[in-house]
Parts: sequence; C-alpha cells; structure tokens
Amino acid sequence: MVYLHVALIESLILYPPVPFNNKSPSQPEILPSGHQVDQNTNIIISFHSMGRMKTIWGEDCMEFKTERWISKSGEIKNEPSYKFPIFNAGPRSCLGKNMALSQLKIVATMIIYHYHIQLVEGHHVLPADSILLHMKHGLKVRVNKKKCIELKLSQISNGSNCVVCHLL
Repeated sequence: MVYLHVALIESLILYPPVPFNNKSPSQPEILPSGHQVDQNTNIIISFHSMGRMKTIWGEDCMEFKTERWISKSGEIKNEPSYKFPIFNAGPRSCLGKNMALSQLKIVATMIIYHYHIQLVEGHHVLPADSILLHMKHGLKVRVNKKKCIELKLSQISNGSNCVVCHLL
C-alpha cells in the first residue's frame, strides 16, 4: 500500500486535476518574495508547473519517480503542503484529502486486481486546454478481465487440502 500511495501522489504532482488556481488577498500583503500585492491583485498559481520545477523537486522533476516519496526506512515521506499544494495548503487544506486518497486506492486496487490494462501502441496522450486537466483524445487502452481459476492443491506444507484462487 505504501507504493500505491506514493504512485498516486507522484501522479498528482505531475498531472494535477486542477492545474491552475487563483488567489487574491483580502487586504494589502507582502509576499515572501518581497512583492507587494493589494486586494485587487489576482495571483495565479500553476500546480502543473510547480510539479515540474527543478528548484522544488530536483533535476529529475520531469520523471515519474516514486522513490522521492519513500524514506530509507520504507515509510512515506511527508512534504509540506506548500510544496505539494494539490489539496491546497495551510488553513485552507482540503478536509477530504485522506478520503480522496483512500477512494483512489480502492478504485486502483480493484482495477489492478480484476483487469489487465495495456496502452494501445501509437496513441499519443496529450493534455487538453481546460480548467480541469484531462486528456485531449482520451486514453486508449486494451482491457482484459483476469480469470479466476480454482486450483486444488493435494499437498501443502501442513499436509491438508485447500482451495486457492490464482489470477492468470
């Protein structure tokens, strides 16, 4: 489950569902960069660009690299929400973040368990210009349902008979 979690997080970094967000201060403010903004200023944040910035993620920022999220002890590394703002940051963080990630894990697990999915060769996946990130021409795949076969094992280590399920 650790690897599934970090694969989902890495996917969200490179392909955020909402690639842009805008903010406006409620009163004049000075940003950490030193820029002064007033309440009529719209600040557009590109999560899509942030996921590809060397200054944030390192030289390998364009690679799908799940290892960046796993510590040496095998635990999930937690990054500050301002570095990973897909679910917003600070006091405005999404309350449903953990629920959304749990639902993604359930759906991904069920698909992986029941189906074999293979990309159609030659199909180019391109992002569509939109407020929500989706694929311009969809994602063409071949989907095959995995077959469940019951095998009867005559002898196992404890000598008893048992029925197991094997996926092809």
